[in-house]
Amino acid sequence: MPVHPSHIDIFNWMQTYEIEMMTKKYSLVTGGAGFMGSHVVDELLKCHHDVVALDDLSGGFRDNVSNEARFVEGSILDTDLINQLFETHDFDYVFHLAAYAAEGLSHFIRRFNYENNLIGSVNLLNASIKHEIKCSVFTSSIAVYGQNQLPMVESLTPQPEDPYGISKYAVELDLKAARSMYDLNYIIFRPHNVYGERQNIGDKYRNVIGIFMNQFMQDQPLTIFGDGAQTRAFSYIGDLAPIMAKSIELKSCYNDVFNIGSDHPYSVSELAKIVGQTFGLSNPKITYCESRNEVVHAYSDHEKIKEVLGLKESTSLEEGIKKMYTWANVHGPRTTPPFHACRLNLQVQNRSCPSFLWAFYILSIFSAYYSVTPQPSSTERSCGQQSRFSSGKTGEANHSYFRCSLFAKGFSLQQRKWGLLFFSVV
Repeated sequence: MPVHPSHIDIFNWMQTYEIEMMTKKYSLVTGGAGFMGSHVVDELLKCHHDVVALDDLSGGFRDNVSNEARFVEGSILDTDLINQLFETHDFDYVFHLAAYAAEGLSHFIRRFNYENNLIGSVNLLNASIKHEIKCSVFTSSIAVYGQNQLPMVESLTPQPEDPYGISKYAVELDLKAARSMYDLNYIIFRPHNVYGERQNIGDKYRNVIGIFMNQFMQDQPLTIFGDGAQTRAFSYIGDLAPIMAKSIELKSCYNDVFNIGSDHPYSVSELAKIVGQTFGLSNPKITYCESRNEVVHAYSDHEKIKEVLGLKESTSLEEGIKKMYTWANVHGPRTTPPFHACRLNLQVQNRSCPSFLWAFYILSIFSAYYSVTPQPSSTERSCGQQSRFSSGKTGEANHSYFRCSLFAKGFSLQQRKWGLLFFSVV
C-alpha cells in the first residue's frame, strides 16, 4: 500500500523535531530585562536557544526583552520560584547577570548587597547543582581586583575593597568549590564600564555615559567629580554580548575567568567632549564637584580572552556613543525611581524598625543639618545628582543633599556610626 505524501511529510517533520529537541539548548538569563542581560538574551536567541528571562524589574524594563523569549517577573531571592523554573524548563545553561552594582554604597547597605549579590547567586547555584546543568556563566566585575593592581590581569589575586566586590569574588570562589565538589562547569566574566542601547540613562548614580546623555537631554550641566582626569575603558555592549553568549560552545574556556571589555582608556573630561559632540556641542557646560574617594585609573588586560574566545573590539567609543544616542533619542530622558535599599533592609524579613530608631533618625537629621551642614549651593545641588561615596555607582534617589552629606566631612565619626545603625541595625 503506497504511503500518502502527507504521511511522509509528517514522518519527516517528526524526525526533524526529534533532532531539534536533541540539539535544542535551554537557557536561563537572570537580569534578562536589564541592560546587559537583555542583549545576552538576544544573542542566545540568535544561537537558537530556548530562553527564559528572569528579572524583578528593579532596574530593567519589560520592553527590553524580546518576544521570542519567555519573560518571568521575579527575584533570585525567591527560592520557590527558582526551583519551579528549573523543574519546569530543565535548563542546560544559566547566565547570571542579575545584581545590584553599587560599589561605594555597598558599604552602607551590607545586608541588601549580600542578599542580592551573594545569597541570590547561591540560590541559583544550588538549583544548578541539583539539576546538573551543563555550565553556569557568571558576570562578575573588575571590582574584585581592588585598587593599585594595574593592569588588571586574571592571574592577580583579587583584593576587593568594598562589599560589592567581596560578594562578587565570593560567588567566584563558590563556583570553583562547586566545580571541585560537584563537577559543575562555569565561566566567569569580569566586564567593566559597559554602555550602549537599553542602558538605564535615568540612573543618576551609575554609568557615566548614560548620566551625561540624560543631563544633555534635560538641558542640565554635566557633573564631573574632581578634575575629570580619571580614566576608564568604556566597553560597547555589542562587542561583549555575542562573546558571552557563545562562550558555552567552546569547552576550552570552561572553568576559567576572563576580563572582557575595551582596551582604550579615556578620561572623564574626554568622554564629556565626545558625548557633547554627539549632541552637537563642542564645549558642553560642566559643573565640577568635590573629588570622591575613587580609583583614579582602572583598566584591564584582555589578552587571555582574545586568545581563547577571539574577542575583537570593533566599535570605537565615538561610534558606540552615536548608536546609544540614536536609541536614547527615541526613548527620551528618564527619571530615577526612589532607591529602596534602606527600606528593604528594614522590611525584607517583615520586621519593622523600632520606634526609638525612627525618632533618633529624625532628630539626628534636624540636629546635624542645622548645626553642622550649611545650605547647599547651586553647584552642590547639581552635584547632588550623583552620590559622593566612591565611583558614581551609589546613592539614594530622595533627600539628595543630605544623602550626599551624611558621610561627608561635616559629620563626626560617631554621627556616621549612628547613621549606619539606622540603615543596618535590623
